[in-house]
Amino acid sequence: LMGCLAESIQRRAVIRAEAATDEDYDEEQEAMDQLKGAEEEELQFNITQVIEAMVKTHGAAFLEVFARDWLSKLVEMSHEACLASDRKLANYIFCDIIEHCGEHAA
Repeated sequence: LMGCLAESIQRRAVIRAEAATDEDYDEEQEAMDQLKGAEEEELQFNITQVIEAMVKTHGAAFLEVFARDWLSKLVEMSHEACLASDRKLANYIFCDIIEHCGEHAA
């Protein structure tokens, strides 16, 4: 899941970078990019739903996996230089961890 999330974020970053440097960028391309961006946001939201289900199901037992595989990426996604939607997703996941793991998350 983390690989899918990271790849999705990377695809959106590439789209933004290409738009900023493409001299022939027009309204048609912008519309296509917005559609792609919306698809990536939906994918990312669905990934967070799966993570939430794992946290609800496994509770504190999920924390070891979270710390090992997810924490550094979510901290990176929380950085102010990231898109607001990326920061929201990271915050959403952190909130799920706190809600479903309670004192073990501290």
